[in-house]
Amino acid sequence: GLRAACKGLKKSYDIGHEVIDFSDMLWLPLIGKARFRQFDWVLVDEAQDTNQARRCIARAMLRPGGRALFVGVAKQSIYGFT
Repeated sequence: GLRAACKGLKKSYDIGHEVIDFSDMLWLPLIGKARFRQFDWVLVDEAQDTNQARRCIARAMLRPGGRALFVGVAKQSIYGFT
């Protein structure tokens, strides 16, 4: 089992630069300085599960002078690891 796990880990490492995962889909537009459509109001539900990239995207979607509402419950966080 250990050999199979090591082989799988090596394969994952080898193709890692070719695969874009969900986290990459969040931070790549930010570092690429993508432009986001802007709104007067931005609502973020399940805010307890946001991370810095998600908060930056919400901020980028907010028109200057606009308002944001973040709704969440800290005791419900299931994606805190992200």
